[in-house]
Parts: sequence; C-alpha cells; structure tokens
Amino acid sequence: MNAYSFGQKYALGEEIGRGGFSVTWLASHRHKKNERYLVKELLLDRVDDWKAVEQFEREARVLSHLDHPNIPNFYDFIKEDEGEHKRLFLVQELIQGQDLDSLIQGGKYFTETEVIEIALEITEVLVYLHSFSPPIVHQDIKPSNIMLKHNRVDDAYLIDFGAIKGPPQEGSSGMTVTGTFGYMPLEQLEGGAVPASDIYALGMSLIYLLSHQEPTRLPKKGLKVDFRPHVNISDRFARVLDKMVEPDVSLRYARAETLRQDLQQLLNPAAAPPPRSNGSAAWKPWLIAGSMMALLGGWILLKPQSDKPTAVSNENFAAQALQDKSTADSHYQAQRYKEATEAYTRYLAAYPNDEEALFRRGFAYSEITEHRKAVQDFLRILEINPGRYTNVHYNLGYNYYELKDYSSAFSHLLTQLGKTPDDPATLNYLGLVQRDQGNYADARQSFEKALAADPNYKYAHNNLGTVHVHFKRYPEALAAFDKSIAADPNYVLPYYNKASLYYNTDRPKECLQAIGLALQKNPSYTSAYNMQGLCQRSLEQYAASIVSFSKAFEQDSNYSAAAYNRGLSHDDLEQFAEAESWYLKAIELNPKYSSALNNLGYIYQRQKKYPDAVDLYTRAIAASPNSAMYYNNRGNTYKDWGQCESAKQDWQQACNKGSASACKKTC
Repeated sequence: MNAYSFGQKYALGEEIGRGGFSVTWLASHRHKKNERYLVKELLLDRVDDWKAVEQFEREARVLSHLDHPNIPNFYDFIKEDEGEHKRLFLVQELIQGQDLDSLIQGGKYFTETEVIEIALEITEVLVYLHSFSPPIVHQDIKPSNIMLKHNRVDDAYLIDFGAIKGPPQEGSSGMTVTGTFGYMPLEQLEGGAVPASDIYALGMSLIYLLSHQEPTRLPKKGLKVDFRPHVNISDRFARVLDKMVEPDVSLRYARAETLRQDLQQLLNPAAAPPPRSNGSAAWKPWLIAGSMMALLGGWILLKPQSDKPTAVSNENFAAQALQDKSTADSHYQAQRYKEATEAYTRYLAAYPNDEEALFRRGFAYSEITEHRKAVQDFLRILEINPGRYTNVHYNLGYNYYELKDYSSAFSHLLTQLGKTPDDPATLNYLGLVQRDQGNYADARQSFEKALAADPNYKYAHNNLGTVHVHFKRYPEALAAFDKSIAADPNYVLPYYNKASLYYNTDRPKECLQAIGLALQKNPSYTSAYNMQGLCQRSLEQYAASIVSFSKAFEQDSNYSAAAYNRGLSHDDLEQFAEAESWYLKAIELNPKYSSALNNLGYIYQRQKKYPDAVDLYTRAIAASPNSAMYYNNRGNTYKDWGQCESAKQDWQQACNKGSASACKKTC
C-alpha cells in the first residue's frame, strides 16, 4: 500500500491502472475513513511536451464544470510541489463496477435490450455534452471508457475526459487529438472531431458488445464496417447502428437528440417520450455557461446549434450553396483536390457545420499538401461531432508527421495502435516518427512489425532500408530497397534511396544507374534530378551535372540544394562568376545554408574581398557553430588580410573542434 498523502486530505492506495503518461490509483480520505476516490496522476517524468500537462489541467477544468448523473463527480485537482519534484492529481468519484471491455473479456454476453439500454444511458450524456456552444466532444468513447455501476445496464457512466481539447491558439499549428483507432470515424482520424464523431464511437462500442470482435477485425464494405453477419439483433436495431457508424458524416446521426428518440422507440415502439429540455435540472448547462467560457479559453457561448445555419433562409442562397456542394463533390470524386477545396469553402460559408464537407475538404487539403489546413478542418469536425470517422487518429498522425509535429503524430499513432496493434500503415508511420526523431532502434522494430503483418508492404520495406543505412548495414539496406521495388516496381522512392546509398559509399556508376531507373518511372521526380547531378559530379561529368541540377531547379525554384550543387559544378569548372551566382541563389532561398556561405566566402577570399569573405564565414559559423572548417577558413582569411590575432583565435577554435592542421598554423 502506497502511503503517499497529498492535498492534506487524501492518501494514495493501490495502483489500478497505468497508461503512457498517467497512472490511476485508489485513494482514501484521511479524515473520512469510508470515503474512497479514483485518482489520476500525470507522470511528469514521462512527459516531454508541455501540451500533455496543459491537456491534463484542461481535463480537470472541464470535469469541474460538468454536472450530469452519468459522469463521475469531480472533487479536486491538486498540484504537489516538492522542490524539483512535482505531481499533479485529479480526484474523482469512484464508480463501483466494471467497464464494458473488462466485462466482455470476462465472458459477459449482453442481450439486444441490454445493449440498447446502455446506448440510451450514454446518449443522454452526449445530449448534455453536445448542448454547449461550442459542443463538448468526448473524442474517446470506447468500451473501456463506459462503466456500469454495480454492473447494471441502466446505470452506465461515461469516463475519461482526457481527450477533450481547448480552442486552437492564434498562430498555432493545430492541437493534439487523442482517441482510439477503430472507434474513431474518418473525420476524427483526419483531424476534426464533431458531435457525430461521438455517435460513431458509441455505435462501434455497441457493435463490439454484440459481436465480441474489435472493430478493426470486422470486415468492411468500402469504408463501412459490415457488422450484420456477426451480430444477432433485430433489423430495426441494425438500421440504427448502420446510421450511427456511417463513414459519410452527412449520412450519420448529426445530433444525439435524434439518436435518443430512435433508441427510445426501439425499447417502446408505441410511445416514444419527447426529448428532455436543455434546461433540465439534471443537466444544468445554463448554470455553467459563464464558467465554460473561461474554461474553453474565451469561446463565445451561444444556444445549442441547430443542424442547419439560420442564415440560410433565402431559397436562392440555399440553392447556390447546394450547387457548390455538388460541384465540390464532383471535383472530390475526380481527385481534383484543389478545385474541391475551393468549392467546399464556398459551401461551408453557408453550412459551416457540415462534417462531411469539412472532412472531404480536410482530406483534399492533405492531398495537396496543405497539412495545416487539413488539421484545422479535422479538428473542427471533432468540435462538432467527435465520433464520426473511424480513421481520424491515423490521418491526424499522418498530417502532424508532415508538419513535423512529431509529439502530436506519435500520440495519435500510439492511440490507434492500442486497438490495432498489427495495422501495417499505422506501424509504418509510427516508425517514421521514431526514425525522424532519431529513435532508430524503435523505428526498426515498428517497420519490422509492419512487415510481419504484411510482408509485401512496400513502404515498410523501403523505410526499414533507411534504418539499415543509418546503422551502416548496407547489404541489408539494399535488400530492403529491392524488396520494396519487387512489391511495386513503379514505386520510385526505393530507387532513389538505392542511388543515395551508392552515392554516399562512393559507387557513382551504380548511383547513376539506380537514379536513372527512378527517372524512367517518374520523369517529374525533382529530387532525382538533383541526385543524378550528384552522381554525375562524382564521375567528373560536370557539364552533365549542371544540366541535371538545372532540371531540378526548373521544377522547383525554391530548391536551394539544387542551386548550391549547380554552384559546386561551376566551381569545379572554374566558372567562378556562375558559381557565385548560384551560391547567392542558394543563400537567398536559405540564409542559413552554411555550405553555400562557406563556398562563396572562399570565392571572395580568393578574389581578396576579405571583408565580404569574413562576413560570409561568420554567417556560416553562426549557422553551424561546431564546424572546424569554417573557423579555419575565416582564420586563413584574417591572415591574408593581415589580422593575425583574429587569425590565431580562429585557428585555436578550429583546433579545439578537431582540426589537427589548424593546431599547427602560425601567423
């Protein structure tokens, strides 16, 4: 028994659960011996991002303002500060019972009526949460987050509000979104949960109760889970579930109130009671409007939003909006994604809460590499309807990865893997995040797990090859690239990676052959032209390399490396004016391009433009302060300029950084 006491009132008991960043304890009141609590502690030693602390504090603030009979009561949020050691605790009501996942794992079977009763209990919670403006979206409804008090189906609690997010901050790249793969709809996986997303997650949870199969194990027809062969229920209930788990958000229940009415009719077809008023004493959203405004960072609170914007009252205006939607859908289906985003934007000006349009625009933004806009659209869907689309975590992981927000990407991909540990696509992207953060050993394991799940997964073969390159396992790397090519001969990246390996191991002829194959497959492959130029330059084919670098730069006028490399080839041919011009172009595109700064400095040094050369070397040192060469070159310039003391200081710096020749220089 842990004897740690905190907050002057509580004492921790036994540990009952542990996640990636938190641990859950039983706790008692130090002065009320019969009082027991559930305590969630954030593990600060595992947190490497302030967002996790902010999220934990936000969860506490949200819970402190919620008042619903099917949400555990909030009691305290406590910060303990013991010098360098800090601990954060969230104290809640302890629900005596089991979560649905534990019951299923323990062999529990539910009848159709019992499942409908559970659904109604949780739907009542969703009606309450979604009635706020903006709606409060749980974002992580799943069997393990639904508790049955005393194991009674008519007393179900929704727990774990750790996935709720605050509003985006101005200038931010987006927010971390959490959830569980398999229970999240597509729009949430791609960054934007809305109220209907919670409905989707609840529907998948009910299917799990009825089928005893995880959502990812069920077959699909298109994007939709084909659950009917695996459950024994009435057609009436199956139709409700069908609508709850529609991948297309426009076909799913948009409002929990509508779902509640349909569930009530299932239990009592003859007389479905009217929905409860939003002013019901059990819910009291009006009592906490002011505090919720502060809680959610100043979001303006209005009455619960309707499905359709009130602004669309004119028939012609509405007709134009629907025409924009039709045009957008046509572009989307034809994969004309830029045109689709423009048409969806016009439509969403009239119908800003249409989750399907937001999702499709978000996906289209992803396809045209506007990942920040994609994330914002998906996050907006999470606000409107959190449980709608199944693959939100995966797609969020993808978009955050492309934005180099590795912490957010890692969080979403891990969440997805919690329910689909063998999904090769998720494992592959997790490996990419780990690799790009320098965790090569973990990345290798992720890629190998992806290949164990799908031995022909071309992306994992290729990415595993890059990890082998890091560990200098060159034969294994080449074998991995070849397996990727065998899986898909038109996949160009492994050809490029083979060429890069050959280039970096001084095998320029093989480099040229491999990159030639890449360009045969894709003549518009900009980076391949740059690599072709590098291979040609290694073979002293300088004129040919200039042509290759020029093609790369023609295709991408922001390609600073191609500009720099063309400058090198002109330098090799002693065409110094041309070399100067291309080095300047590279520096214009990337002012901290240290190699370009150094090489241009060397040109000016030879031309006896000593002040200009010193300035360029100084900028190169600022960009790469650990480079002995730049100190050495600036020291040489100072010597030529007659400033011996400065030269000696620079040579000493170069010597300290490992340049043996600099240690011997004198002025």
